[in-house]
Amino acid sequence: MIQNVSGISPKNQHLLNGIVRELALSFSKPALEFIDLLIESFMYPKGNDNPSSRMLGCYENSDPVQKEIKGSDSDYTFEPHDLGYGRLLEMIHLRQLILKIKNGEKSFPSVDSSEYIPSLLAVLEEIHTFMIHLLKELSNYIEVIGSAVIFKEILTEHLPNFRHAFHAFKSFNEILQHLMETVKRTGVSDDEVFQINQKTIELIKKFTVDNVLWFEELMTGSKALKEYLLFEDCELKPIENVNALNEGLPKSISAAINSPQFEDFLQIRKAKLRVCHRRVF
Repeated sequence: MIQNVSGISPKNQHLLNGIVRELALSFSKPALEFIDLLIESFMYPKGNDNPSSRMLGCYENSDPVQKEIKGSDSDYTFEPHDLGYGRLLEMIHLRQLILKIKNGEKSFPSVDSSEYIPSLLAVLEEIHTFMIHLLKELSNYIEVIGSAVIFKEILTEHLPNFRHAFHAFKSFNEILQHLMETVKRTGVSDDEVFQINQKTIELIKKFTVDNVLWFEELMTGSKALKEYLLFEDCELKPIENVNALNEGLPKSISAAINSPQFEDFLQIRKAKLRVCHRRVF
């Protein structure tokens, strides 16, 4: 990761911190969903058909936005292989690191501070390092004779998401390099707001759009979206067409994925499956 620069005026420091913060938040949304999908896959390596089939009955239709969870954890009988895979600890730790970015006000110095960017970059570097380590460990597991086919299938399915993540780190570093070079030249005085050239603006736009598309891609292939569409009495055919024909995402599906109602459903579903309950202390 790129190191912070000194000599920036307070006004420009605040502006730079804000831009970098928004970039990190843009990355954190799909990155968190990627890790949560991995955690779910390894928590339920035989599939989560039992809990998934119960999801439609876990919500109350009296309020279309606020869905109330019914039932208890005892509704699902866990079997030994539901404990999943030993790499879960790394995934859970990655989740906690990404949540630090999403809950930045609690995890980092003030956005006005010159220490904000170094603190944020340290967390991003740790996320990057752990993702590399996790991919190596999972890849090594594929080479083990007699390894469960299901684990190999899970890794194969998520290899594109590792590529998305590593590409995002590379793009983030490139943007940050441009920002640092610019702010060193034009951000030393509060009398002048540091200038961002057109190339950097285009890189920022592409980075943001790529993260949105990554998130939509993750959700399009997820069980969560299929369950949500069934819950909302929507057809699954548009998703099946996207998967089969590799066509662009229909506007109705994109709108559903980015809706607050789906976000509510997604968080309740994670809680019900206990995806977000684990901690590494």
